[in-house]
Amino acid sequence: MAAEVMPRLFEPFFTTKEQGTGLGLSLANTLVEANGGKLEVLPPEHGGARFAMRFALYPRPET
Repeated sequence: MAAEVMPRLFEPFFTTKEQGTGLGLSLANTLVEANGGKLEVLPPEHGGARFAMRFALYPRPET
């Protein structure tokens, strides 16, 4: 993944693919953030792209 693309990855309708919609990562990011998480871009190990979804751990409420 090119470095100049990284800052725009989560923008709606941004795509590098000829037939892409640019909605996948934007939607994923919106859903993760709506649930208190963070979607991060990680350095790829062997080309391509890597992402991590991080969520805070909360204790379960006692019943």
